[in-house]
Amino acid sequence: MEQTGYIVAIEVGSSRCSGIVGKRNSDGNIHVLSYVTEPSSSFIKKGVVFNIDKTAMCLTNIINRLEGESDMTVSKVYVGLGGKSMHTVSNLVARTFDEETKVTQTLIDAMNDENLETVYPDQEIVLAVPQEYKLDNSFNIDPVGVISKSVEGRYRNVVASLALKRRLHDCLNNAKVDDAFYLISPVCLADAVLPDLDKRSGCVLVDFGADTTTVSIYKNNILRSLVVLPIGGSNITHDLSLILKIDEDEAEELKLKYGEVVPQIDGSEEAGEKIKIPTTGNEIDKSYLDDIVSARAEEIVANVWNVIQQSGYESQLFSGIFVTGGASNLPGLMDMLEKTCKRMRVRRARNVWSLMMQDCVSPVDESTISDTLLALLLAGKESCCTRSTLSDGNLFDHSEVEVQQPAEPEQPAVNPPAEEHKSEDENSGRKKDTNQKKKNKNSTFDRLVKKLFGEEENTTDQ
Repeated sequence: MEQTGYIVAIEVGSSRCSGIVGKRNSDGNIHVLSYVTEPSSSFIKKGVVFNIDKTAMCLTNIINRLEGESDMTVSKVYVGLGGKSMHTVSNLVARTFDEETKVTQTLIDAMNDENLETVYPDQEIVLAVPQEYKLDNSFNIDPVGVISKSVEGRYRNVVASLALKRRLHDCLNNAKVDDAFYLISPVCLADAVLPDLDKRSGCVLVDFGADTTTVSIYKNNILRSLVVLPIGGSNITHDLSLILKIDEDEAEELKLKYGEVVPQIDGSEEAGEKIKIPTTGNEIDKSYLDDIVSARAEEIVANVWNVIQQSGYESQLFSGIFVTGGASNLPGLMDMLEKTCKRMRVRRARNVWSLMMQDCVSPVDESTISDTLLALLLAGKESCCTRSTLSDGNLFDHSEVEVQQPAEPEQPAVNPPAEEHKSEDENSGRKKDTNQKKKNKNSTFDRLVKKLFGEEENTTDQ
């Protein structure tokens, strides 16, 4: 579906915060006007804001850069919610009747509202997902119109810490973003990259991030379970930094360049390969580095498998597992996941869109744009910005922008001395002509007077 206006989406991640301006065209491709990103590891941990001031400054910079590069004025944004506290919990809401009663939409809406009023200590419901409704002894996804003596609504509520949304809301307010729509990042991502056929037959989406790993399970096109694990690719980097006694930036570089999740011990020459650490000059066996990487990867994969087992849908996931996220690019991770999850089919989630980047002011590497950010963009419905004629300044603070008022009709001068300070641009051409005529007229009159009185003076003297 073509979006009527340009959408502004923001992803608040543990390693970087990103923003994008664009829209989906009628052909399904995404037209991008601007994309910016800034590092966030110093103020975002496990997907949760812990420094409001720095996060607000980051968001302000992102929006200002988006406005400057796209020549748009941003009026609202779509922001993704995710983080270590997010997970699903089950809930039941029941109704019984004295006699057989037709189930109405009003009844279902009332049950849904009651479910949303469920209180969880220190947590809030960010999304409620009806699973099915039990009517007497049968289950139905769409119960409206069915005759029954009892209705039992079964829900999966996506809950998160109260601090998750509240802190992000405070940051947006500090950044002078007054109109923000909050979307559930894992749900938007699944809607964007999982085929409906696979969601119907049953599948798992695993998003391997920097600080978190998100596991989403679908069956019959319904979200059945969602868990955000507080562990990710940065834990592997931290292990390398701690054990090898090197800086985390260097550890990250070693991980990406040499690390393999499953060590390849096959008698090849690579088994005895040495890796030199630039800062220390020390050499280590590549197999030693792989052991460090694999140990933490096993922990992450084991937790993913535990979530799948605890969901109760382990035997019903006929389409297997889809993986995405930056950490999923580590060699061997998908093989380990397939082996651990009892040979469930594991494949990479593929997006079905193409990016049109020709209007971007700054060159952008398409591979650096996360699928989650693009999924948030696709989920946006309302236009978020308008074409701007302003070229500089902080476009968030509209009170500082001088508004051009329509020219008022010319009024007689009240204070004549002030008239001398007006610029030539404030005088009309007609006024200039009139003044010139007056000047010419006065000059002729003066000459006549001088001539007249000059002749009279001469006559008297004679």
